[in-house]
Amino acid sequence: MTRATLRRPFTAIRSSASNQIAEFYGRKLILTVTETWGYDDFCGLTGLEIVDVNDADCVIQSFDARPRDITVIPEYANDVQTLDKLFDGENVTCDENHMWLCPFNKKDKVRIIITLSVSKKLHGLRIWNYNRSPDDTYQGIKRLHVQLNDKIISPRQGFLLRRAPGHCYFDFVQEIVFAHGKKMMEEEQKRKQNQQISTSNHDHISDISMPNGFIYEFQLHSTHGDTYYIGLNGLEFYDENGEQIGLAEQNIAACPHSVNTLNPGTDNDVRTPDKLIDGENNDIDGTHSWVAPILPNVINRVFVIFDRPTSVSMIKIWNYTKTPKRGVREFSLLVDDLLVWTGILDKMNENDDEKRRQKVPFNTILFSDDRILTDHEKQTVLENKSSSDTMTGQISSQNQSVDYDKRPTTSVPRTQKKR
Repeated sequence: MTRATLRRPFTAIRSSASNQIAEFYGRKLILTVTETWGYDDFCGLTGLEIVDVNDADCVIQSFDARPRDITVIPEYANDVQTLDKLFDGENVTCDENHMWLCPFNKKDKVRIIITLSVSKKLHGLRIWNYNRSPDDTYQGIKRLHVQLNDKIISPRQGFLLRRAPGHCYFDFVQEIVFAHGKKMMEEEQKRKQNQQISTSNHDHISDISMPNGFIYEFQLHSTHGDTYYIGLNGLEFYDENGEQIGLAEQNIAACPHSVNTLNPGTDNDVRTPDKLIDGENNDIDGTHSWVAPILPNVINRVFVIFDRPTSVSMIKIWNYTKTPKRGVREFSLLVDDLLVWTGILDKMNENDDEKRRQKVPFNTILFSDDRILTDHEKQTVLENKSSSDTMTGQISSQNQSVDYDKRPTTSVPRTQKKR
């Protein structure tokens, strides 16, 4: 079992408009489940928090559900997945002892009734979907409707919840911001309209090829020669309009997390996942890069996580420059567990430091057929090798005999100043 050690703060921009704050003032919430991610008989969650406008957890006076939980079924009377587990604080886990599971059918909707100790100005919910195993994540909730003091505050189709990953490689919490309800409904309608246009007009074929999802997962299969460490300098994501998507620390994760994994309980090395999105991509001394150990029988992964489905037209990748042979060679990209890209990244220049201080080149994954984008990025675009058999996995922990006891040490201390 894994538990988050730091509470991730609510990150959505709050409106200062007094009428908007008043709109979400109340004490009693009713959460109605109308759809799961695939299972017809059960629905579940791992954890739930209610957050006020000051980013504080609200004190809950009482809670109930109808039906309450799986124990209402006689053959499951002793099951551990009871309603109280929603609020036990053990949220980043695959342990069913800290989850809630309930009978579900589309005709008789499941309702969770929560009463706070006092009325509050509320900002939203923090939800950890059902995460017992990859297969069981389909018992997680997909559509959730929210009432506050008997007033519906969710979109007409309900808030769209992200399916849990089925593992604990990162904190899979999702923020549901009440003020975003209307915007989410507009975004969903726009996506459907674009899909309809795309299928009837070949000039918009770029919309068909753009992935849209919650979780973008890079699986890193090999390096350019190193058998002990793998790294990257930076990542940039661009939306369907070609505009860069702002990413914050809560949007990025990696497993193994970083080189600090080799010394549990320490974070002395600066090369952590957040450096991938700090905008300092032309770094050569390692202070603005990410490095992780290659471990036996483990695929190194980097995750970019969104709270709403996000369309991506382009991804720019800066490979690792401090020790170029530790840069990524072969990689795959999955969007919500579906493979969309397989490619090979260029190795960075190993020339003298003065030349390497010049602008570091990057590679581009291009999902759009927009002429302006394709012309601008044509020198850096990667070939998608998803349908080919050219991936060789030349250097990886899976296919080489490596003595990990001989792993060299590596360190870029947090106190180091950039040269």
